[in-house]
Amino acid sequence: MGPPGSAIEQRLWSIPVVTTTAIAQDTFLLGNFRAAATLYDRWTARVEVGTVNDDFVRNLLTVLAEERVALAAKDMTALVRGDFGFIA
Repeated sequence: MGPPGSAIEQRLWSIPVVTTTAIAQDTFLLGNFRAAATLYDRWTARVEVGTVNDDFVRNLLTVLAEERVALAAKDMTALVRGDFGFIA
């Protein structure tokens, strides 16, 4: 539980539950996500701000923000997708 008015983390048998709209209603995805995939972060987020051409005269700034990451799927057998079978 927790203090009244605070957000409570959703859990089912001590396992965190994540609500998403990416999976259709009446289906589930369960797995060992650490074994299934790894997120590689090549460098931390980088933000550059500057003026280009006549932006200084027009009082404008150009913002470039980027981060390089890669998701490697290693063991797809660590994931189980299924249907609860409640909705026809």
